[in-house]
Amino acid sequence: GVHSLQEHMASFRLTKKQEKAANGLLRAFITGGTKGRPWHAATWEFRRFTDPHRVVAEYGGNTRVSVKAAACGRRHVVNGVEHTCIQVEGRGFLCGQVRRMVGLVVMLLQGRSKAP
Repeated sequence: GVHSLQEHMASFRLTKKQEKAANGLLRAFITGGTKGRPWHAATWEFRRFTDPHRVVAEYGGNTRVSVKAAACGRRHVVNGVEHTCIQVEGRGFLCGQVRRMVGLVVMLLQGRSKAP
């Protein structure tokens, strides 16, 4: 019923402690520039966060990504459901990649996955 759905949705709500932990995990994705180089000069290999068949077919196998910023933003309520904005800024993201990155952070916070 509706009540159980609301309870289920509430189980995903981040506490302040979880939000802080999420921000720490999201910061791990940031490439960052070094020695005066801009942030986009450094890249990560994000092959784990992509569909390998699609990468080869659509992107020629390139999974190098630069991440400028990643953090939890403001919270807001839509139709009675609380949402937390997660902002990820970068260059070279592949289809579904940010969704998978955020999904990993959520799974880590819920204890359903171990940090790589």
